Amino acid sequence: MGDEEKKRVREVSFSELAGDLISYKPKVVRSKEKILDDDPYFRVIDAGHDLIMQKKKGKAIVDQLPKSLQSMILELEAIMKEITLSAMEDDFDYRTQMDRYYFHMMRINSLGLLMSFKMNRFLKDRTAVEKYLSGLDKNRFPEFLRELRQFVGIGEELSNATVLFMDHLERDYTMAPEVVQKRAEELARTRELMI
Repeated sequence: MGDEEKKRVREVSFSELAGDLISYKPKVVRSKEKILDDDPYFRVIDAGHDLIMQKKKGKAIVDQLPKSLQSMILELEAIMKEITLSAMEDDFDYRTQMDRYYFHMMRINSLGLLMSFKMNRFLKDRTAVEKYLSGLDKNRFPEFLRELRQFVGIGEELSNATVLFMDHLERDYTMAPEVVQKRAEELARTRELMI
């Protein structure tokens, strides 16, 4: 190496070179457990997807239903969309926000039970069905009834899946006693509304 080249070269100590690496502290990341496909959480999401698709498919029928049934379906749809969006943001790991998911499941359970119960009662009242669906094609009446009965099944599936999910959380994780108490109160209130 010539004198001119030596002037352009600067010597660097190892500590100066590795300074950033020595002071670097990796971000602590919570290890994620894999959630299995048979987890009740996925049953809730699947049933919620069925509800959204059924509402979209039978929009004309849903728009003719009594306002109380319409509002239950709309609220369930909104919660299911929120849960699905949250699930994607959390990489389908509900343990990131257990309390939030637990409270959503309480509300879904209550609405699923009520929707199923009220829809079933509505379908048994032939005059009410004819009154509310009078603006639709009479020839397709049996098809409309089948589509409405699917809401009953979806409500029952949502209720069953959320109960499994909440039981799973209570069994495998420490849930605050007031949260479990709130679940019992919500269930009692729902049962009163079903009388």
